[in-house]
Amino acid sequence: MQNIFAPWLLKISVGNTEEINKRICDKIITHLDDSQYDSNFWNCNVWTSFKQQDFCKEEQNILNQMVSKPLQDIIKHFNYSAKQLKIESWFNAYKEFQWQEFHNHLPSLFSGVYFVSFDEETHGGLSFKNPIPQWRCSLIANPNLDLDASNDLLYKEEFVPQIKESDLIIFPSGLDHGVKLSKKKPSKIRITYSFNVMCKE
Repeated sequence: MQNIFAPWLLKISVGNTEEINKRICDKIITHLDDSQYDSNFWNCNVWTSFKQQDFCKEEQNILNQMVSKPLQDIIKHFNYSAKQLKIESWFNAYKEFQWQEFHNHLPSLFSGVYFVSFDEETHGGLSFKNPIPQWRCSLIANPNLDLDASNDLLYKEEFVPQIKESDLIIFPSGLDHGVKLSKKKPSKIRITYSFNVMCKE
């Protein structure tokens, strides 16, 4: 059996990141109520440094270096001709009852999320939307099929990977994704480092 036209997702756990995670958390928590970090330019409710590219610049550079190796592995795996990559990165933070709409990062090549602070019991999950909804729609009216019980992800409406703190997710930039609304009171702020990857050449 061969998958065709299949989107992909890489998830790895990054070790020895407690110090850098704490540095980022401490800096972000002091700015959570700063209006210059609002997200009014997005259809969501989240604190973001997207338009403040100098925020935590030293920490961004460290994380940019951290993701470079898995990015090069992806380039090699798919035999892309890209020789030089440019990384654009920023931080997002979610308090109670905050969320982010489904969106993509085209025209970037890859995008990714590193989980600086995350509680799998209370925080909203990172959700990916099925890019081929016609498959699901074609069978949803069939009373003899329970699509929710199927192991075939092609017929799932969304995919939510199991995430732990210090996990790194990389995926194609055209894949729609969002952050689900957290309905439980979290024990800490949900903080992520997000990035887009473009070919410099």
